[in-house]
Amino acid sequence: MSQTSVADQPARAYEGKVHASGEYPTTFESLLGSGEIPFGKAVSIYADNEVSLGNQRCKLPTSGDQGPAKKACDAETYALVDGDAFVLDVDNVGNATITFNAAAGSQTSSNSWPLSDQDGLKDSVVVDGGAAQVVTYPASTTTALQVAAALNAQVEGASFTVVGSDVVGTSDTEGTGSSIAITPVDSGTTWATAVAGTGDAVNADAVTAAEIETLIEGDSTALVSVSGGVPTIQSPTYGTGSELDFISGTMLAKLGLSVETISAPSAGDLAPTNFRGIAIADVTKEPIASTYGGYADKDSVTVMRKGLVWVVSADAVDDLSKGVYVRYQNGAAAPANTLGSFRATANADYQLMTGMQWKASETIGSVYYGLLEVNLP
Repeated sequence: MSQTSVADQPARAYEGKVHASGEYPTTFESLLGSGEIPFGKAVSIYADNEVSLGNQRCKLPTSGDQGPAKKACDAETYALVDGDAFVLDVDNVGNATITFNAAAGSQTSSNSWPLSDQDGLKDSVVVDGGAAQVVTYPASTTTALQVAAALNAQVEGASFTVVGSDVVGTSDTEGTGSSIAITPVDSGTTWATAVAGTGDAVNADAVTAAEIETLIEGDSTALVSVSGGVPTIQSPTYGTGSELDFISGTMLAKLGLSVETISAPSAGDLAPTNFRGIAIADVTKEPIASTYGGYADKDSVTVMRKGLVWVVSADAVDDLSKGVYVRYQNGAAAPANTLGSFRATANADYQLMTGMQWKASETIGSVYYGLLEVNLP
C-alpha cells in the first residue's frame, strides 16, 4: 500500500475497508455484530483541495478538473490523399492546420525519339519494390506514345503518360513506400534516375495510427497516444482551459472525427485512466460504518493497489466471472450510485476496469456486496 497526501500530489481512488488476505472473511458474518460493514465510495483528491469530511467519509472536492480534453479516432488504417487536412484549435490559442502530404514515386524516359522498331524487345519494371514485371514491346513500337501504351497494357500498379516528349511512369500508390524502377532488358529505351515517393506515410491508402500521431504532433501542440491501433488526441494541459476544437477539414471524417468541441472532464467526473487504487478507510478514525468523521484536512489516504476489499455493488454480484465496473459520472443514492461506486454489469456511466475481479459476494437486506481482488501494476 502507498500513502497519498493531498498536499503532495493529485490522486484518484476508491474507499473501502481491508484486512490481510489470509485474515479477511469471505462473508460478513463476523462483521455484522460490530456493525463494521465497509463499502466502496470515491475519494477524488487534488493538489489544490483539502479532504472534506461528511456523511460519506471523504467527500468529493467542489472544484478542480480531472485530466485533459481528449478524443479517440477510429482504429487504423486510414485512406488519405495528398492535401487532406483538418483545422484544430488546442486550448483556444489559435487554429492549427494538420495537413497530410504524399507523392508517388516516378521515373522519366531520357530518349531521343523516334526509336528504332522495338519489336520483341523488353523492359523490366519494378513497382513499389515488388516483383519485376517484364514488358515485351509489339512490332512497330517507335514513339513515346507507343512505348507508354505498351507499358500501360502490361504493367500493374503504375501508369504511364507522355509529358512533353517523354514517357513518365508513376506508381499508383503515394507515400514514402511508393517507387518505380524501369530497366531496359534489351530494348532501346533509356530512363533518368527514379524519383522516390514522399510524404507523411509509407502508403497513403493505409496510413497507420503511429503515422497519424507523428503528423498531428508535428503540425499542432496536441499530444497523441496510440493503443491497440487507436490514436487518441489530447490537450497538453489539464483542468479548466483544456479544450480541443475540431473545426473543419476533409480528414476529420476519414479519422472517425467530426466538427465538435471537447472539454476536460468537469469536476466530479472520474476519468477512468486516472484510477490509482482503492482508498482504505482508517478503522482508528472510523470505528464503525455508522460513525463518520475523524479525518483532518490534508490527511494522507492509504491507497491499496493489491489485496482484497469488500465494496458495495449497485447490482447483484451473482456471477464471479462478471466484470468490475466503476462509476465515473456523478450520481445519487449513496453509496451504491455515487461517483466511484461499483457494479457487476455494464452501464453507460460506468467504466470496465482491469486488474480487479470478484472473489465472493453477499446480499444483506437489499444491499449487494462483493469482495474484490485488486491486482494493479
